[in-house]
Amino acid sequence: MSSYYLRFVGADTLPKSLSKREVEECFGLSIEDIQELRPPRFRGTARLGAAVQLVMLRATGRHPDAFSGLPSVLLRYLTSALGMHATDIASVTSLYKDKDTRYEHQLWARERVGFAVVDDTTKPLLADALGELSASAVSVDDLIQQSEHWLFDRRLVLPGDRTLRDMARMAFAEQENAAIAAVRTCAPPKQLQAALSHAFSKRSGPGGHTVLEWLRTPPGKHGQLTLSEVTKKIECLKSLQVHKWKLSAIPLNRLRAYSQEVINRPPSATKFLSEDQRDLRIVSFLHVTLLDQTDLAADIGARCLTDLYHKASGKVLKKQAESAVDLRAERVKLKDILYDTQLTDAQIVAAMRDLVPKNGENFAGTRAQFVRETLVKEQAPRMSALLNALGVLEIKGEETDKALKQLKTLRDLSKRSISSLPEGFDVSVADPSWHSLLEGPDRKVALAALKASAATSLKKAIKGGKLWLEHSSRHRNRADQLIPETQWAEKHKSLIRALSLTDNPDKFLERVLGRVKAGIGQLVQAVEDGALTIDSQGHIHIAPIQALEVEPQVTKTRESMFNMIGDAQLGNMLVEIDAKSGFSQALLGRRAKDMAELKAVYGALYTHGTENTAKGVCAMIPGLQVSQVTMAMRATEASGRLREANSRVIEFQQSMPIAKLWGQGDKASSDSMTLDTSRYLHSARMEYRRKQHGVGIYVHMLDTWALFHDQPIVINDRQAAPAVDGVEAHNCSRREDQIGVSSFSVQ
Repeated sequence: MSSYYLRFVGADTLPKSLSKREVEECFGLSIEDIQELRPPRFRGTARLGAAVQLVMLRATGRHPDAFSGLPSVLLRYLTSALGMHATDIASVTSLYKDKDTRYEHQLWARERVGFAVVDDTTKPLLADALGELSASAVSVDDLIQQSEHWLFDRRLVLPGDRTLRDMARMAFAEQENAAIAAVRTCAPPKQLQAALSHAFSKRSGPGGHTVLEWLRTPPGKHGQLTLSEVTKKIECLKSLQVHKWKLSAIPLNRLRAYSQEVINRPPSATKFLSEDQRDLRIVSFLHVTLLDQTDLAADIGARCLTDLYHKASGKVLKKQAESAVDLRAERVKLKDILYDTQLTDAQIVAAMRDLVPKNGENFAGTRAQFVRETLVKEQAPRMSALLNALGVLEIKGEETDKALKQLKTLRDLSKRSISSLPEGFDVSVADPSWHSLLEGPDRKVALAALKASAATSLKKAIKGGKLWLEHSSRHRNRADQLIPETQWAEKHKSLIRALSLTDNPDKFLERVLGRVKAGIGQLVQAVEDGALTIDSQGHIHIAPIQALEVEPQVTKTRESMFNMIGDAQLGNMLVEIDAKSGFSQALLGRRAKDMAELKAVYGALYTHGTENTAKGVCAMIPGLQVSQVTMAMRATEASGRLREANSRVIEFQQSMPIAKLWGQGDKASSDSMTLDTSRYLHSARMEYRRKQHGVGIYVHMLDTWALFHDQPIVINDRQAAPAVDGVEAHNCSRREDQIGVSSFSVQ
């Protein structure tokens, strides 16, 4: 069931702003329910009390609080469905004369819905589930919410908030104790003490910042200086032996949560935590920082290599333009010589030889060859500096990989202080396009060509996954990204069944071929119907879609709708949508405690989505403090919260009847957009249309105009992978693929 329809799970009280449609969707009574609530079993107000117990248990998983008020819209719906007179009941207690009747109704509601009470048999199962869920939860509130959904899915009545919170705290504490034990095991005391002392020490130079503050500083604009700064951080972390700490026993989500706490606190506050808490958070921060800095170094290095190619390409274009001018001048001279009647044939041949010398520059070859030659001859120092800077990365892969062989050759030559490529070098390890440069007579140029070839091959291999980086989160070993072998051996059959797949290759191919046959049949039918044509080369052509004329009635209806709605402020719209979808609860991981916290969440969204700062937003929203907005901003940055909030809003929009007229939600389109940003951001690129710096964002839009997935990308990079990733991210939680994206995905 979608998160939007589960938004009331675990609720003790219902919002007064509950709408009629929400009541019908989540608190509705079926015909069978109404039959069960008729006399002689239930009479008078007992019918209404039993109905309240039934719908509340079905929607929230809990029995209603005895003293909580009931929304008037819910009471009107229930009394109308039961054929009773409207009433204004203040609370559930007002419906009962004694507790025994209320307990009887609760028992009947549990039997009717099929729920059971958590007892001594199911409590250990809940404790085990909390232990598993705590591995991925980033806070106690997140763990409570996950446990409520776990109980609801298994038709178990949710215990009281205090009981569930105590169990969640205990499971969370056990997970944290296990993490502390893992830190004590993996990080030797001497190394840990040295790391702590160095992290809180002052760095030399202006500013007087600590090493901890320096490590958490985000990177600036991409370039050699930024790459040098990133590699310095990696070297600093490796000098503290962080790369030797094996923290695989702690889930990466928890490591990032602990690391984020260090980032959010000033170093002095982290320093005065208890010993266990401080060590756990500092170790997590150093480990996660090493992973992130390694990824940054790979990305910035790839960008620097692209810049070198771009500069070489520009120089080639300039040379070609200059040579074209020279060729036109030589053509005029050649014409004068050929048609000079005063010269003999021998004199003409001699003059032409002087005009075109035998040892002159050879212009034969493709533009790509000229770019490689320029890169090798004019950008060799920068290429060497780039490879030296990236030498701090530990690149791994298969021994037979050509890129890895080139890298090993370069490292071996560097150790022996050889400044030229030896004769007889095996050029087969490089791409054939580099062979002519590698076999050239100038062996120093050949060595520069090997460096350029190695850098290019490494970039492609790391991006394609053939090679991987140690201590990285995005360029990890393929084996580390898969399910562990022991877990796969134990649970692979259940996992395959959960994905509606089979381990029998014949059955799998039968399904695939069946889909292919069905698709070809649909294609044949479309050709017969004239919906598309296939030319002699096998290309499919679809006739252009002609736009329909706008009907006057549609325009009048649209104008009437907007006139009924009237003008609306952004703040009012946020509150209204939040009341219907509960996205603020998803962002915080719990319900807002008061109005100030709710306004802080809205301010945090505005700050994240615009160029405004927390201070600027506080100046716009009365009664808010900067600390409240920054705290809400940190809460929304927790893993998965923003995505969950967006899903709730989408599902709320999909539930509207008018959305069914736009589409069924089974088709989508995708494209990239640009968000303006500072040119000092390392992932910023120049947007070629508007000549502004920005970052790319790849969005997927349903046929109902809802943005269901977004992914940050780099402008002018290939977009095929984000298009596929968005589809899989949407379909991974479903038993069958429901979304297919149409995309023009290559820049």
